Amino acid sequence: MKKRVLVFLCAGMILSGCSSFNLDSIDNYDKENDEAIEDSYNKNTSSGNDSNSQNATSSNNDSSEVSKVADVSWNNDQTDFDGSVATTVTFLFTDKTEKIIDTKLSFRVEKSSMLDIDNDGEDEYLIYGNFNNTAGEYSLIYVYKVEGNNVTTLYSPSEFEMFPDDVVNTTLTTTTVSGKTINAFDIYTLEKNGGEVREQNNSTIYYENGQWNKVEE
Repeated sequence: MKKRVLVFLCAGMILSGCSSFNLDSIDNYDKENDEAIEDSYNKNTSSGNDSNSQNATSSNNDSSEVSKVADVSWNNDQTDFDGSVATTVTFLFTDKTEKIIDTKLSFRVEKSSMLDIDNDGEDEYLIYGNFNNTAGEYSLIYVYKVEGNNVTTLYSPSEFEMFPDDVVNTTLTTTTVSGKTINAFDIYTLEKNGGEVREQNNSTIYYENGQWNKVEE
């Protein structure tokens, strides 16, 4: 009988000890697991914030890119000309903004091209046209320099600084300055005297140091 009691007591102690050991281990495991999950969450959250920050920076960099010319158009072309309306040239940029240039003269636009007229290594926009009045027919070239979204009129044959009161016939040529061949314009104005039309102010001009200069003969 005593032996049975001792056996039951030992068995109970063993079972009690095993039960206590397993519960403590499970509690410790749960705590460690919770801490691991929390650390993982914090790391993922931090990583996500870094990723969002990088995306935002990338987005800001994209939005700060310099806008470029997407298209150049005009009214008063060869097939659709209204002599009572001044010719305008429109620059459309990649950021959807527009710059409309009023030439203040009604003429037919023939074509456009790009060429380095101010001889700085960067091409400008050239608009070619023709204009008729009682004095005769003029060939016109307008020059526009684009920097970012800014459009500057570099040359206007209807408002040329050397002959502000005349329309200037303009043709493309080259000239030599300081031993270097550069782009230039041959220009002249027309004078009507009775039934006779004469050329005057005949010159070759080139752009240098921020201004137009005449080629000295």
